[in-house]
Amino acid sequence: MTQTGLFGFVHRTEYLYKDPVTGNVVPSYAYTPYRDYLQWISNNLQKGYMKKLPGQQSWIVEFSAATQSNKVGIIQANGDRYLALNSEENRTYPPQNILLNTDENARFVMGPIFRGPDGTLVDMTYDIDPYGTGTYRVQMIGAQVDDAKLERIFAILQYTTFHSQEIWYRYKYGIEGIHYKWSGEPYVSTLIATPTAELPPEYRGGSLNVFGLWYYPSTVQKQIDNAVKYGFWAYMPFMHAYGLFEKYAMNPEKFASAAYMGYDLYDKYMELNAEVKPQIDAVVKDFKNRALNGEIADYNSEWAQYIDQLYAAGLQKLIDEVFHNPEFVKYDSGDKFSLR
Repeated sequence: MTQTGLFGFVHRTEYLYKDPVTGNVVPSYAYTPYRDYLQWISNNLQKGYMKKLPGQQSWIVEFSAATQSNKVGIIQANGDRYLALNSEENRTYPPQNILLNTDENARFVMGPIFRGPDGTLVDMTYDIDPYGTGTYRVQMIGAQVDDAKLERIFAILQYTTFHSQEIWYRYKYGIEGIHYKWSGEPYVSTLIATPTAELPPEYRGGSLNVFGLWYYPSTVQKQIDNAVKYGFWAYMPFMHAYGLFEKYAMNPEKFASAAYMGYDLYDKYMELNAEVKPQIDAVVKDFKNRALNGEIADYNSEWAQYIDQLYAAGLQKLIDEVFHNPEFVKYDSGDKFSLR
């Protein structure tokens, strides 16, 4: 979990939250728990419980050097990288950088170590859901595509997308026991193709040449099965098997994306945000720097002044014209955590 996750928000600017005080939908910098987060960080820095990185090199280089010493009490580990030590980059992250360079006998307790002041413990998912835009996300279909064309598109997808591994293998490799066999357990062991010369004459047709777009099995269920059946336990299958992604995921009130507000409103948002961003950033940077330097004595009163400055700098306009616009629908996680 990240530090911000202990206070119920994440670092991505697209995540928007309903503020418990104003009732407005706002970015994290205007979200009341952000005040508590900065105060918590400031107090820990002043007491020496936390230390800043030197800031002379990239944070990755400095973070790797600091954690490799094995003198940092609580460290953050990437859920996948520790399994891929063939990558030079992955070897620089904890805990593997400690095991490889400092203490090969070091042992670690992994898991959610502590919670925020209100028992909060969340983090963002890698990407919020399939209903985004860009590479490997949803393909948007415009209104100019009539019903007949849309029906044709869906038909192509229906007849080229295979929902069953058995059917996919049937059309791609042939009939099990005739065109191929398994060296061991089906779909786990190696597939052994039957030489054409050994096939009965009626099954010698060369390649099947069936047009198939794709078959995407559930990697979630496959990970769980491999862990339960074969003991291949790791971070991802453990999280999936016990429903921990759903338990710890941060679901925002709204998510700033064309998928949730439409292209017209999104274009307006981008234009308006570019207009007010310099003024808002200046206010945010000043408050954050003073907090981290221990220069804020009364967080409640100074937060109220800070919020007034943000709204005057353009946040009010963003709220009125975009964040509270009825065309901007609320975020809904749907079934993404329960699908297998």
